[in-house]
Amino acid sequence: MWLAVFFGASVLVALTPGANNLLGMHRGVHHGPLRASTALLGRLAAFSLMVDPARGPIPLQLATLGAVYLAAEALAGTAYVALGAGIRKAGLTRRAKARLDKGTAAVLFGMAGVLATSRT
Repeated sequence: MWLAVFFGASVLVALTPGANNLLGMHRGVHHGPLRASTALLGRLAAFSLMVDPARGPIPLQLATLGAVYLAAEALAGTAYVALGAGIRKAGLTRRAKARLDKGTAAVLFGMAGVLATSRT
């Protein structure tokens, strides 16, 4: 039960537009789904090194949580790549793609500003 709740929360966190997800969407828009998926696999490989249980004696439960979060991150990353590929298929002009890039940058800066000024 707790694993299902953790997976649900992980998916919600992973779907939040962060740098990795927006990078996946950007690559999907500008380079297509194949190259974007390859880049996503590289980012997931880096995440797996961070949660690798062989790096030290960590409990099996913690390793399981890391693997579950990695699965949620893969699901969210795939969704952002698919979104980017869909935008690419829509045939946006170069100017519209540039505006989309600026918009995603504004989202990241806005989120960073909110986090920087929060009192938690």
